[in-house]
This record gives sequence, structure tokens and C-alpha cells, in this order.
Amino acid sequence: MLKRIFLFMLLVTLSGCMKTLHKGPAFIGSAPPDDDQALVYLFRIGSTPLWLSAPIYIDGNKIVDMPNRGYMPLYLKPGKHTVSIKWDLFAAQKDVEKTFTFGAGKTHYVALTKSDVTSLKVLTDSRSHLLDEFTRENAIGGLSQCMLVVAGKE
Repeated sequence: MLKRIFLFMLLVTLSGCMKTLHKGPAFIGSAPPDDDQALVYLFRIGSTPLWLSAPIYIDGNKIVDMPNRGYMPLYLKPGKHTVSIKWDLFAAQKDVEKTFTFGAGKTHYVALTKSDVTSLKVLTDSRSHLLDEFTRENAIGGLSQCMLVVAGKE
């Protein structure tokens, strides 16, 4: 029995090393936002568990189950919006929530990433994730590795 439990745990652990496979077009830019909108690219790259999709909410409304290396462009009303990840219990991850201010006519890049490995918090909690906004220059490298995710078709 212990041998079976060990093998199961080993398989679960190794499955985290697998690349999440999903189909969709590689990153292409969306039309610029109108003056009364903000364009927000949500993307996820390298945040564990890689085999599970991250349930992403904006202002309490579920938007998408984002696979690893997935992205989604959204047009939102300008202003403050709370983006959150509410993991299933099975994921054994801490939920993440952050409020962003998105400007009218602007494009924003928000990513779910693994927290900084140099952080003391990571040494004590391997389940830490970050939701951060990046400049276009810093985001484009990660986005170029992502595939488009359409809500409801994850």
C-alpha cells in the first residue's frame, strides 16, 4: 500500500514538470482600445500547478480558466478593477487578489507568475503567486510564448 501511495505522489509531482498543452493561435495584438475603454491582456506563464487552469475573476465575476501559457485580451471600463485567482481546493495553492487602475485608451499587461524565487516568502511557502502589471517591453517576451484562450473554450 505504501508503495502505491509513493508512486501516486511521484506521478503527481512529476506531472507538474509537464508543459500544459492547449490549442489556440499564438499571441497577436488586439485592436487598440477606444478612448472610453482599457485593453487588458491577462496572461499566465510558469505558475504552478502547470497542469491546472487558474480560475481568473475580475471584480468578482469569473472570466476564464487560464491554462499555463495562455493569454486573453479584455476591453474594460477605465478605473479600478480587482483581479483575483481563486484556486480549487485540489490545487493546494493560495488565492491571489490585487486591485489595478486601468487608464482610458491605454493597454495594460497583467500576468499571473510564480513569486520571486529570491524572496524569503518563497522559501517558506512554495504556493505563492503574484499578479503583476508589466510594461509592454517586459510583457511581450512572455506573451510571445502564449496562446489565445477564449472564455468558455479553455
